[in-house]
Amino acid sequence: MLDRKIIPDREYRLTILCCLQHLGPVTVTELFRFVSALNLMNYIDLQLNLIDLEEQQQLTRTPRGSDELITATEAGLYTLNSFSGQIPASRRESIASAAEEWRNRFSTEQQTLAEVFPLEGGRCCVRLRLMERETVLIDLVQELEVPTVTSLRERWRKGSGEIYALVMALLAQGYEGTSPQEELPENAQLQQLQSGDWLLSLSGQTINLLLSLPEKSLAERMAVNWPGAQQTLVDRLTLLLTEHVNSL
Repeated sequence: MLDRKIIPDREYRLTILCCLQHLGPVTVTELFRFVSALNLMNYIDLQLNLIDLEEQQQLTRTPRGSDELITATEAGLYTLNSFSGQIPASRRESIASAAEEWRNRFSTEQQTLAEVFPLEGGRCCVRLRLMERETVLIDLVQELEVPTVTSLRERWRKGSGEIYALVMALLAQGYEGTSPQEELPENAQLQQLQSGDWLLSLSGQTINLLLSLPEKSLAERMAVNWPGAQQTLVDRLTLLLTEHVNSL
């Protein structure tokens, strides 16, 4: 794709706007992964032209965690529509054909977040989150003897549905639509969110779990089941995560 020795900065800027038009708002890291995969520009060219586009008010940058979210403005899209012919047709076609696959990839990664923190003795602490838009469906923190691996996000993306189903099946046993008679255990806390959902916080020796649930009675049943299901859940999660490690 980069067969020309000199590419004008204006073409780079239009190419970035074209990417944003097809991808929608993305982080700087996601945008670089996209343009790098398509051989559209290098990191330095991307950063310099992002600065120029922001100064020209053709895109906005807003903080998102340790990154920034990049969004094309109306002025930026107007510029692109007016001068898109200055981008080689092969580049425009490449961007358009690849955008859907990358949008889906970024969306999945935003919904299945994974982090690993090393601990003493060769163990690690794994934090796995499953999101539905802005709602955290599950936030799981567990100690494992699995080594830190760069493929953790891919493993969690593949196994998140199975693990979420396991958590729900184990903790919701006996739920019949009404609140249990038993008192909630000390290692369970429940609070109502502004959305109306209920946030259930469960803690254990090697695992902590946050669940967003639609019914208070369901959250209470899962809290009551937590002490008896905790070790089984830890064992099953460890096995599932280890299987995902070994399968890659």
